[in-house]
Amino acid sequence: MDKIRNFIIRGERNSGKSFLIKKIISCYNHKVKTAGFFTEKDNSGTVTFTVWDNFCLINNGPQMIIYDLNDKIIRENVFEELGVWALNRALEHGSLLVMDELGRFEKDCRNFTRAVLRAFSSDLPIIAAMKKEENPFLCSILERKDMLLLEIDPCNRTEVFNEINLNMKKLFPLD
Repeated sequence: MDKIRNFIIRGERNSGKSFLIKKIISCYNHKVKTAGFFTEKDNSGTVTFTVWDNFCLINNGPQMIIYDLNDKIIRENVFEELGVWALNRALEHGSLLVMDELGRFEKDCRNFTRAVLRAFSSDLPIIAAMKKEENPFLCSILERKDMLLLEIDPCNRTEVFNEINLNMKKLFPLD
């Protein structure tokens, strides 16, 4: 069987998806050119999209607000512009693509969803977090045969980490 190169970590809110991705990429930080994006929600309900990599010093890179609880508007242009740029940049310059996270906000963003699906069809390994919900965009990713889907919850984080790390070592052997 071929090496697994795409990993989807799926779970409920606060299950540890982002924490696990950051833990995995920290293990390979000096060996692998990681690029992609993180989305984070603060205590006020604001969700921010941040471009991230570990090779051009943009760990605090371009970022834009996707959603603000005060106005309840999903800013699809963030995905269509900054998101597509981040994915294309990762495909061009990275060795590992990180997408944290995929969910409902971007389901109607045609350019972004096409860019995500194009990334999954590339040779670049992917580690992605996904909300535990269903929509056509997420289902199209889950139907793929070239990825390992790992359901995470607060009780199995260590097991999920070990499973991904075992497969990552096959892709990126640590000397």
